[in-house]
Amino acid sequence: MAQTERMAIREEEIPLKAIKSIRFALLSPDVIRSMSVMEITTSETYDEAGRPMVGGLMDRRLGVVEPGSRCETCGNPPDRCPGHFGRIEWRDPSFMLSTPVHTRTTKGYLQGVRQVL
Repeated sequence: MAQTERMAIREEEIPLKAIKSIRFALLSPDVIRSMSVMEITTSETYDEAGRPMVGGLMDRRLGVVEPGSRCETCGNPPDRCPGHFGRIEWRDPSFMLSTPVHTRTTKGYLQGVRQVL
């Protein structure tokens, strides 16, 4: 069989692996700033010419999706770029953690993950 041919594998033959543990933690604002490649400053995605907005949700520093383009952080094309994350600086950081909807949503998500495990 040539190396370029793919062997058909039945789903039952794929070994299952158990997740031993999972840990969630909050990162400090300083750690988030040091890990992110940029600050998101606008909710706009593309300008009038169809180019990604600098500081926007599609900024090329976060990764690229357009064929023939290169990521401005790692220099890779779309199929090789792992993607990079940005951050949003909140004027009142306590807002996100103090809203009841956010707290309920986060709690529900974590309970759902726990049930799956």
